[in-house]
Amino acid sequence: KKAAATNKATTVVNVKKKEDTTTWTKKEAPSGAATSTTTTTKTTTSSQPTPPTKKKPTYANKEEAVEAFKSLLKDKNVGTREKWVEIMQKIIHDPRYQALKTVKEKKRILSEYQEETKIREEEERLAAEKKARAGFDELLKSSDWIDENSRFREFRDKVEDDQRFKAVESERDRKALFYEYVEELVEKARKIRQANRKENAAKLKAYLTSDECKWISADSTWRDAKEHKIEECPGAKDLENSDKIKVFEDVVRELREEEKDRKAREKEKRKKMERKLRDSFRELLQESLTKGEFHSKSLWDEVDHLFQEDERYKKYASVKKPKITPEEVFDDFTADLEERISSPKKRVKAAVKATIGAVKHDAKIEELQKAIGSHDEVKDLDEEDLKLAINEVIAKAKWKHREKEKKMRKYTKELEKDFRKYLARGYAENMDNLKKAKLEDAVNKCSSKMVQNSGYKKLDKEMVKGIFERIKGELLGEEQEEEGMAVENDDDDDDDMDDEKESNSKRRSRRRNKRKRDSDIADDDENDNKNRSEDDEGDKKKKRKKSSSKKKSKKKRKRRDDSRSAAEDSD
Repeated sequence: KKAAATNKATTVVNVKKKEDTTTWTKKEAPSGAATSTTTTTKTTTSSQPTPPTKKKPTYANKEEAVEAFKSLLKDKNVGTREKWVEIMQKIIHDPRYQALKTVKEKKRILSEYQEETKIREEEERLAAEKKARAGFDELLKSSDWIDENSRFREFRDKVEDDQRFKAVESERDRKALFYEYVEELVEKARKIRQANRKENAAKLKAYLTSDECKWISADSTWRDAKEHKIEECPGAKDLENSDKIKVFEDVVRELREEEKDRKAREKEKRKKMERKLRDSFRELLQESLTKGEFHSKSLWDEVDHLFQEDERYKKYASVKKPKITPEEVFDDFTADLEERISSPKKRVKAAVKATIGAVKHDAKIEELQKAIGSHDEVKDLDEEDLKLAINEVIAKAKWKHREKEKKMRKYTKELEKDFRKYLARGYAENMDNLKKAKLEDAVNKCSSKMVQNSGYKKLDKEMVKGIFERIKGELLGEEQEEEGMAVENDDDDDDDMDDEKESNSKRRSRRRNKRKRDSDIADDDENDNKNRSEDDEGDKKKKRKKSSSKKKSKKKRKRRDDSRSAAEDSD
C-alpha cells in the first residue's frame, strides 16, 4: 500500500511540473486619459527544461476515440488483472491517452477491454486444449496394442517423445484422457459380449420353441432339459449356465401363460355357451308355464318329465358339471314367478271369494277367468298375469284336495289298525260271533279306545262300515289278498308323507339357494382375475394340507394302535 501511495504522489508531482506562468500585460490608456496603468509580466519557471509541445490528436467521432484508446492498451500489453495506477504509468505519455476526456470514461473503456481480453484468451485456451486433446485422441486410436487391461505407465513409456503426447502439458490430464479411452474400450467390449449373448440366447430360444423340441411343456423342469441335452442345442455352447437356465425358464413361463390364456378362453366360451342354453331353457319354461303345466309351488321332481323330450332341455342337460343345473334354473324361475304374481294372486282370491265363494280342485282356467273377469279387482290386470294367478289359485285348491285325501288315508290306516287289533282281541275265543256281529256291537265289545280313534271320528259312517267289513273278512280268512294290498298302501302312504316333508323343505331352501346363486353369479366376473392368479397357489396349498393331514392321521392311528397293543400286553 505504501509503494502504491508513493507512485501515485510521484505521478501527481510530474504532472504539476508543467510551466506555470502568470502574465501581466501593459495596456495603453485611452487617449485623453489622465493617468496610465503599467502592466508587468512576471514569469516563474521550474528548474527543469520544458518538454517539447506535441500536437493533440483529433478524432472524427466517439467510436474512433474509443478504438484509439483500446489500441493504446493493446500496444502497451495491458493485462487483465492490472490496476489503473499501474496501467496509467504505461500509457499517460502516449497522445492516445488524451483520446477520452475524463478518467471515469477511460476506466470504463479499460474495464471493457480487460473483459474482452479475458474472453478472447479463454477462447484461445479452449481451442488450444481442444486441438491438443484431438491430437492425443488420435495418438490413442493409432496405438492398436491398447486394450481394456492396458496401463498408463506402459503407454507413456512408448509415446512420451510424440508431439501429440507433449501437447497435453498436464500429466494428470494425460492420465485422465488415457483411462477415458480405456473405459470406452471396456464399454465397447461389454456391448459386444452383450450383443453376442443376446444373439445366442435368441438362437437357443428359437430352437426350444420350434417343432424339434416338442418335449417342452408348461410342466417341464431343468432336469428334463438336461436329459434332452440342452447344452448341445444351437447357441447354448457360447452361453453361461445361468443364461441357459434363464432362457429355458422364459420358454416354460410363456408356455404356462399360453396355457392359462387358453383355459381362460375356454372358460369364457363355456360360460357364454351355458348362458345361451340357460336362456333357451328359460324360454321352454315360459312356454310350459303359459300352458299351465306347473306353478310357483311346483318342484322339479314333479315336472321334470315335461321337458325330457325337448331339444333345448336335452342340450342343457348334456353339459357336464354346469355352473347352474336345470333344477336350479327351474327353482330360480319359480321363485321369480312367485314374486311376480304375489299381488295379482291376492286380487284373484278376493274376486273368487266375492263371486263364486271357493275354487274346486278340478276347475279350469278358462272357466274361472270367465267367472271373475268382470270383477273390479281383476279388471285392470294384465291377461297373462291374470291367467298365472288363476293357475296358482287352482293349484292351491288341488293341493288342499290332495292333503285332504292324505289325511283320509291316514285316518283309514289308523282305523284299520285299531279294528284289526281290537276285533282280534275281542273275538279271540269265538271268531264265529265276529261273522254275525254288526259295527255297533263290535265297537261296544272292543276297548273304549276304539271310540277315541281319530279315524272313527273323522270318517263318515259308510266308510267306517266298509273298513269294518274288510277287516272282519281279513280276520275270518276270507280276503287274504287284500291284506297284502293294505300293507302296500300303508307303505305308499308313508312314502307320500315323507315326500311331502321333503317338498316343504325344498320350498323353504329354494329362495335361499336362489339368493346365493345370484350373489355368486354377480361375483364371478370380479373374482375371475383373482382366481386365475391364485389357482396355482391354492392347488399347492391344498396338496400340502392334504399330505400333512394324511401324515397326521397316520401318526394318530399308529399311536392309537401302539397304545391298544400296550394295553393288551398289560392285560
